[in-house]
Amino acid sequence: MKSLQRFSEYSMSTYLLCPRKYRYTYIEKNLKKSKKKIHVNFIFGNAVHLTCKDYYSFRAEERTLENLHNLFRKKWKETGIKQFFGSISEERQLGERGLLMLTNFFNKLGSIMPYQTEQYMENKIKDYVLFGRVDRTNLLKDDTLEIIDYKTTRYYIVNDDEDNERKRKTIQLKLYAFILSGSKRQVSKGSFYHLEDDYFDTIDFTEGSIKHIGIWFEEIINDIRYDKYFDTNVGNHCKYCDFFNICQGDDKEELSEIKNNYSDNNEESDLFT
Repeated sequence: MKSLQRFSEYSMSTYLLCPRKYRYTYIEKNLKKSKKKIHVNFIFGNAVHLTCKDYYSFRAEERTLENLHNLFRKKWKETGIKQFFGSISEERQLGERGLLMLTNFFNKLGSIMPYQTEQYMENKIKDYVLFGRVDRTNLLKDDTLEIIDYKTTRYYIVNDDEDNERKRKTIQLKLYAFILSGSKRQVSKGSFYHLEDDYFDTIDFTEGSIKHIGIWFEEIINDIRYDKYFDTNVGNHCKYCDFFNICQGDDKEELSEIKNNYSDNNEESDLFT
């Protein structure tokens, strides 16, 4: 029996960003990616996420800011992140950023016991499966669910004239809301919590909006299934792409220009969630 196609927020978001990257990632899986060094920010983000998750394994009386910070220090050592720094002061600077993020987390969410953490979810829709893993859900006073995804990247405003980009950036929350819509409780809102900025980027959900989201997902999946060319979508994101050096789209001159303008000194960190 043929297995059903599976789609995550990452796979759909990849297609919306660049169909060619989707092809290289999910169809031509034997392609060799460009080799990249492990980025310290990826390991850092992992340490913060694991700390937020494991904090709730403490007994209530142990859930203190001091214990949260010590847990982060423990995760920090376990990741082996120390080898990526050129000096003690460099390590201390990033470590202190992490402690600030977790202080914000503690003040906003530390006393609120989550309904679930790191919940894997999947839902069969017609002839495909949608799946994902949400950082946490909270049970609200009106018995509805709030989805929260932790972000160690800085918050930035997406303007109204960038509606497509906004839709792509929030696809993660929308997918989680849609999958959970089949549960006993209604999802009423979802938030990206930007820990460093101490800011909740929130969208509200209704039964109608979640139904509309399901239709949008089906449109994306149909676009993927019937796409014969998977054209390159050239943009600033190309310089971060694992397949930059092997991309053979029709826009080679533009890609070459991006490569020539690329500098490690101005690379923005967008490599972890």
